[in-house]
Amino acid sequence: MSEYLSRIHWIQGSLPKAFLWPVLCYLQALFGEGEKQDRGGMFYARKYVFDKSVRLYFDEEDSGRDDICVSVSGGACDHIGQEAVFHLVKFLAKKQFKASRLDCAVDDCNRSVSLETVKEAVFKCNFQGFLVVEPLEKYKLDGESLVKVSDGWCFGRRGSMGNGKYLRIYDKALESHGENSAIRWECEFSGKRSRTVFNELSSSLDQFHLATKIAALVGGCIDFRDRTGSGGHLDRMERLAWWELLLTEFGRIVTIPQRRSASMSKLFAWFTKQCGPSVAILRKYLIETNGGDQAAFFAWFDNLAKNCKNRLDNARLTMVREAVEAYASRPVELDQYV
Repeated sequence: MSEYLSRIHWIQGSLPKAFLWPVLCYLQALFGEGEKQDRGGMFYARKYVFDKSVRLYFDEEDSGRDDICVSVSGGACDHIGQEAVFHLVKFLAKKQFKASRLDCAVDDCNRSVSLETVKEAVFKCNFQGFLVVEPLEKYKLDGESLVKVSDGWCFGRRGSMGNGKYLRIYDKALESHGENSAIRWECEFSGKRSRTVFNELSSSLDQFHLATKIAALVGGCIDFRDRTGSGGHLDRMERLAWWELLLTEFGRIVTIPQRRSASMSKLFAWFTKQCGPSVAILRKYLIETNGGDQAAFFAWFDNLAKNCKNRLDNARLTMVREAVEAYASRPVELDQYV
């Protein structure tokens, strides 16, 4: 019988600064006394440093910044155990936590799916959900021979070049020097997608429910399907047999990043920041080349808007209609966008 162990393996995100003291006390209860350091990080001026690579970043009261940042490493999550991690997630959710990174991992303790099986699927392009895949196979020189120190596959990219999910399937036995003999499936969720994942996990009823959701989130971040004869149509592709079997254990929750709702205020803010300098350049050019007459600039700007009117989709037209209807009670203050 196969055995699978699920865990959260990294938690990082921001909270309102008003919660600095309760968050600090909670972290001290889990990881011991934190050392306050004047050298911060993550674009913050100060930080508290705890054991097991746990950090609490903050600025002083008069900095004008209204948030703090918590980072709990994978080693720290392992140190306190998943029951404590479950309660940490619940605590953070009550403090308006906004995740920026959250790692979910599942250990296939009996190695029911080998890395060779994954490799075969990769080379046949029988996977979906990622455009980039790279091997994790590495060696080091030991005397006169090469020793393998890592083996596996990573799907996707980290950071702004990625899509908010980065999956690694690797031999944990090599990484842990034999302490953990499992094949680990670990997905690093980031950005907007990490907030969706955190919201899903924070609604867990208990530790067992949390573990079930972790496995399903890992199962939902990728799909292995047979492309033979499909013509590129997803509905014609059958899942690979080994993957179908694994999903009976993992489950499958597909994450869709939270999208920011459009609003007139956000549009004015975006236009001011991104287009303001260009508008100033065009205004200066049109006025100076038309004898100082500002009418040339306004005429051009008005014609531009009229010509783009047909390019407005239903979502943008709806945004305008709702903003106009709400103007009496919530007018847009234009003075803040200059």
